[in-house]
Amino acid sequence: LRPLHIPCPAGEYNLQQQHFNSTDVLTDQEVEEMRVKKTLVDDPGVAEMMLQAIRAIAEAHPSSVAKTNMFGRTPLHLACMDLTFSRAQAAEYLIRHTPMITQLTDHTGSTALHYLMENQDASTVIPHSLLLNYLQADPQALERCNKSGFTPLDLYLQSSRSVPTRQSHFAVRRQMLGQ
Repeated sequence: LRPLHIPCPAGEYNLQQQHFNSTDVLTDQEVEEMRVKKTLVDDPGVAEMMLQAIRAIAEAHPSSVAKTNMFGRTPLHLACMDLTFSRAQAAEYLIRHTPMITQLTDHTGSTALHYLMENQDASTVIPHSLLLNYLQADPQALERCNKSGFTPLDLYLQSSRSVPTRQSHFAVRRQMLGQ
């Protein structure tokens, strides 16, 4: 049985750059192919078909949801690495289907929440329901450190280009927990 994986071309490229120290630059054609793939995944019709396929596979083979690739990443990791609306829907489904998937770590010791928080920018908004479902499935998720010693909250503060302070750390944590 092959693992269930969500297409994530940008995430895989970033992974290649990070782990193999490649200095290769993407060609214009490769960039365009990645843009087209991402656009297709965000098309509502394609997104719905993808979600139906994920549901069908997960229901037919429940263990496939927790299968990992060669880097120890689950389908939830891959969905969170390059979040789009359709991948957020898929991530929510995967969490509801197999809540323990939120605790699985990859070869860097990172959970899917580490990637979700690390890859924040002005164009990406984490749906509140996704974050809430994640934290309900794993209440300790914000406290888990990866092998580099960073929690998901640390990565969020770094990626948001704010100056992390003890006060901002706790303010963001309260906001995420809805307190």
